[in-house]
Amino acid sequence: MPHVIVPIAALDGSARQALAHAQAVGQRRGAVVAVHVATDGSSAQRLRQDWRSWCPDAELVILEAPRERPSAPLLAYLDLLRSTDATEPVMVVVGPDEPLSHALRRHPGVVLETPPHASPGT
Repeated sequence: MPHVIVPIAALDGSARQALAHAQAVGQRRGAVVAVHVATDGSSAQRLRQDWRSWCPDAELVILEAPRERPSAPLLAYLDLLRSTDATEPVMVVVGPDEPLSHALRRHPGVVLETPPHASPGT
């Protein structure tokens, strides 16, 4: 089943917009999975603790990454999902403030989408 992936840098308005849009799209495409790329253990632990009350309907995957290459684990994760069903591109919904969106735009097999009316800093 295709997934809708939402990279989450922080639990903020941008992430909330992206998740709401992904959940609407996910009803037609498949499961919504939020992905947080952690460059340090403390931010990952805080996000994991807050996640259940913040968005209990979406799965959270936390990937660890070196500070100098934060997009590498996310791109590898997307490649893994794509390899399970090469006929379907992986849909990725990004909020307007998502720092990894530039790397996602160039990645093959990814359909990048932004929520309608999304604006930075909301």
